[in-house]
Amino acid sequence: MDDTETDDDPAARARAFREYMAERFPEMRPISSAPPMFLLNGFGTACYGARGRDPETGTYVKTLVLAGLFLPVLCLRAYRVAPSPDGGWYFLGRVPLSGLARLWNLLVLAGVLTALSVGAWSSHTSTPAYKAGEALAAGRAAEARGDVRAAVRHYAWLAGTARRAEGRAGIAALLAARAGDAPLEDLAAALRELPGSGFQGREALDDAALDALARRALAAAADDPRGGLALAAALRAVDEVTALGLREPLLEALVAREPDVEAASELAALYEGRGQGERAVALLRPLADRLGASDGARLLGQALAAEGDVDAAHRLLLPWLDARLAALHEAEAALRRALEQGQEAALQVLRSGGAGQAWYARYDSVGPAEQERQVVEFVHGRLQRDPAVLQARERLTAASDAVPVALELGRDKLQRAHALEGQARTDELLAAERLFLAVRGVAEGSPSFALGLAQVHYWLGRPDEGRALLDDLLEEERAPAILLGVAHTLREVGDHSACAALVEEAYEAAEDEATRYEAASFRSILALDMEERLVWLQRCDPAQPEVQSNLAQAQGIKALQRGEHAAAAEQLRRAADLLAKRPETATTLNNRALVLQRLFEAAGDAADHEASVDLLRRAERLEQGASIVKVNLAYVLLGQVALKVAREGGLDLGALRAAPDLDHLDWLHADADGEARLRAACRRGPDLDEALARLSALRVLAPKDTSHYALALDALGAGEDLEAHGALLRALEAAGPLDQEGAAADLRRLLAPPSADDVDGARRRLAALEARRLPADATPVTRAVRLGDLVSARLGLHALGERIDLDAAVAAAEEAHALAPSRGSSGSLVHALLTRALARAAAGAPTLAAAAERVGRSLSTAGVVCAALAGPDEAARAALATDADVQRAAALVAARAAALPRSVSTMDWALVQAVDPAAADALARALARDEVGRARRAIRLRLRPVWPAEALAAAWERAAAGDAEGARAALADAARRGVPLPFAP
Repeated sequence: MDDTETDDDPAARARAFREYMAERFPEMRPISSAPPMFLLNGFGTACYGARGRDPETGTYVKTLVLAGLFLPVLCLRAYRVAPSPDGGWYFLGRVPLSGLARLWNLLVLAGVLTALSVGAWSSHTSTPAYKAGEALAAGRAAEARGDVRAAVRHYAWLAGTARRAEGRAGIAALLAARAGDAPLEDLAAALRELPGSGFQGREALDDAALDALARRALAAAADDPRGGLALAAALRAVDEVTALGLREPLLEALVAREPDVEAASELAALYEGRGQGERAVALLRPLADRLGASDGARLLGQALAAEGDVDAAHRLLLPWLDARLAALHEAEAALRRALEQGQEAALQVLRSGGAGQAWYARYDSVGPAEQERQVVEFVHGRLQRDPAVLQARERLTAASDAVPVALELGRDKLQRAHALEGQARTDELLAAERLFLAVRGVAEGSPSFALGLAQVHYWLGRPDEGRALLDDLLEEERAPAILLGVAHTLREVGDHSACAALVEEAYEAAEDEATRYEAASFRSILALDMEERLVWLQRCDPAQPEVQSNLAQAQGIKALQRGEHAAAAEQLRRAADLLAKRPETATTLNNRALVLQRLFEAAGDAADHEASVDLLRRAERLEQGASIVKVNLAYVLLGQVALKVAREGGLDLGALRAAPDLDHLDWLHADADGEARLRAACRRGPDLDEALARLSALRVLAPKDTSHYALALDALGAGEDLEAHGALLRALEAAGPLDQEGAAADLRRLLAPPSADDVDGARRRLAALEARRLPADATPVTRAVRLGDLVSARLGLHALGERIDLDAAVAAAEEAHALAPSRGSSGSLVHALLTRALARAAAGAPTLAAAAERVGRSLSTAGVVCAALAGPDEAARAALATDADVQRAAALVAARAAALPRSVSTMDWALVQAVDPAAADALARALARDEVGRARRAIRLRLRPVWPAEALAAAWERAAAGDAEGARAALADAARRGVPLPFAP
């Protein structure tokens, strides 16, 4: 500085300082103000660093940077600064950026450019078009190097892109080209890539590729059947039919090469499914000792049991069953857990507001009952779609194949036990008990265990023990839940007599509405007539879909009973639709099947009846031990037999709106040859055998229930199997006293004077029948059956005390017999003739009128006439024996007996013996030869011991055999037992 300038001149001093600094730092440029600096949350501009320190002036260089999170990102400018005593700096001038700073800026710029380039490239390479191109190129490269699996994987990826067609073509061409030479495992692995891609089934393979792969799999049978099976298994996801067709020859080749148990079991199952049971058994028999718990053990064991080799069968079935029962119990528990978790998850959705605004708005606008129904519907809807529940139910259905085997094995052991003595018998019964208990899946020490064990006692032929166990349970506690549980058990084994009282007690004792609703619903099922059922249904929760469907069903059935088929169909369809929306359980499937059966009567569509069979089969798979489901399934299977055979014979039951019944088949034959053909037609197909198998099982499951024994008797009527009739009679005798409450209630109703509702309903049915028109192309036999229905409806109205034109009824029966002469038309005409004869004779014979009044409607008019002709009242016999209608009816019966000697009844003999003794002798001889008929009459008498028709049949059987004293004794015994008879014995 210049010392000549004074210290008192600030301007001079500042000018001198600038000149000094410019001279000392020539690269520095003057600035007008300090640079802007600010930071917000670490972002902005700030000065960093300290370089170029000058000891003489105490200055240094700081760099102004663009900062991010307080870290320098880009160097902007450099300034020489002097520190301020108060903090901060005096900015003296701007200086060039250092080389390092410039390098840093270049690096940042390069990084930004690189990032932009990479981003642009990445954006380009992430486009579907680019990726598709790469996948196609990768597929071709893999194909070129022989990697079939990788090539198919890349081509399959193209399924979701615009180049889908190229991917499909690449797969088809590659597999067609390499099917003949690529390793089998590579081909199988390549096919396994397809199910997860967007190509479904055959879409990825053309016929050439599929044929080439199928040929390669078959060719492997000669040297590598396992590899061929692996390829066939992989093909299954592409074309199941082709894959399944390959398995049989490959399994045969594998089994021929080595004794593989799993392969033999699968092959045997294929044979069995095709109806080649003998071939399956021949395949498995040499492997019997090695089958273990495989499905082959089950198949061979059941076959050996059918052959009567029970010991060998049990040795095979028990290991298989042990493994399956464990899986069954685990599946049951898994389903319970899935339902509980699914229900809680659904409720949590509701609690968290996840049901949607409309749902909550509706919920807030209705009352408590409707709110509860809305919640139940929401939860059920979620459960129907819940993957865990669906998976658990499928698993339980798959595991349920153990149940019929366990029940069959248990029944075998019961039958074996009956032939044993002492400890051996006890051991066999206990083994059967363990099997039944395993199926029941109950827990010892709980009420459910007591209920289950009681049911097993019934199954084991110890009903007193079972009932005592239930009585003990009721002595300990008569809470509504226990009362209902006991009632359910009694109903399940067919002992209905005490059920209604227990359920009514539960209804009265229930303190909460839900239990009362449950009891009312159960009581409605036990009702003996539709009026009683409607009373109890109206006490159920009207908001519940089950109740709504039951009410619709009941109203539909009432409409059917009145002959109002259109109204019945409407109500029944509503009931079916409501049930179809419920979760699939054995109960809902069973109930829906019952509705569809009645819908067939209302609308005449055979598809409804066939669908009911499918529903009941599904219900049975879900609950194999349910006796109610089994008896219903047996009933509809017999209905299917009737429908199919009737259709073959030209009888349209749908047009008649008639419940299919084996009795309809009587209208399809008139002689022994026709009867034989009809019975053969009934035995064609599996329906009759399936029905009989379930009815046989019910003898153990529900030994006290008369319904399945009666149904079995109907089913056995389709054949002449004396041994089967004998087995049914022995089962009835072993069952002891049966539950006769339903039969007794029916008898009381028929003995009482008819009600106004009875008469009104009969009138409505007749009017509806008269109004209904058959199709113009209806067959003669269909028209004949319709006339027979009209005759039956008119005679039914006559039995209720209504005046009808009996001449017109006889004329209609004659027309039916002329249209299609048959056993059925003959029976209809005989009934009409005898009804007219009785009406005419009773007008002048008070004893006949009194006899008819004494039995009410429990005995047909034909039965009253025959009782009079074979009875002790000379005046009544004389009044009828010379009647022209009686003589004509007797001639018809004698002619029918000559044409159908195996179908003679004791009533036929009772009618003919008073008119034509010579013809009666022929009938008596036919009765003596007919062992099946004798067994059937004995079965009927055990099923309905207090009904006059059965008591009279037993007496007439003895009289026809010449045992007049025995006949009188039988009638006297019946009278002592309270059987209402038309004439005193």
